[in-house]
Amino acid sequence: MSAKKFFFMNILLELTVSIIFLFTSIAFAGKVIKIGASMSLTGKYARTGVYTKNGYELWAEQINARGGLLGQKVKFVVYDDQSDPKKAAKLYEKLITSDKVNLLMGPYSSGVTFAASTVTEKYKFPMITAGATSEEIWKRGYKYVFGTGPHNELYYVGAFEIAKKWGFKTIGIINADDLFPSSLAKAVHKLAKKSGIKEIFSEEFPKGAKDFTTII
Repeated sequence: MSAKKFFFMNILLELTVSIIFLFTSIAFAGKVIKIGASMSLTGKYARTGVYTKNGYELWAEQINARGGLLGQKVKFVVYDDQSDPKKAAKLYEKLITSDKVNLLMGPYSSGVTFAASTVTEKYKFPMITAGATSEEIWKRGYKYVFGTGPHNELYYVGAFEIAKKWGFKTIGIINADDLFPSSLAKAVHKLAKKSGIKEIFSEEFPKGAKDFTTII
């Protein structure tokens, strides 16, 4: 990521957090704003989960170096959800009820975020997502989960524009049966139909599968 893009994302996140504080009933006392999150520090999403955690902590360091957020220092409380949606849901309840954090940042992956958002909605507690884009998260009409990136249905718009321009006539779709890839596949189905490209093959495989002989 370029320095210019990182700076823009930094300012966007700071602005988003500030607006949530200003327009919700969240209150904080003392000199520290506690921001909670669970993250996939172990398990199948660990590699990207660790990157996301590092990004959160870097943001906090930079905010604190500039005098804090709304004049207060920022501190992250992060737990390992082990890439498990059920564990993440329990951890977000703990962050709200026991740790008494002032704001929540989302976990990594759409599936884990989907589970966590049911808890934050129950407690009417804002959560900003940074690693989840599946439209299923927002189709439920939840009011307390906020995304920072485009929904995944927009991922392939440009690709289909190019495919149509180059005269592609058919498409095959293969995806894992997990929330994020399944959501992407649904978006591709819609885009193919809209673009007039014929879908000739569609198949899901179990997440974690290593043998694709039957599909090939």
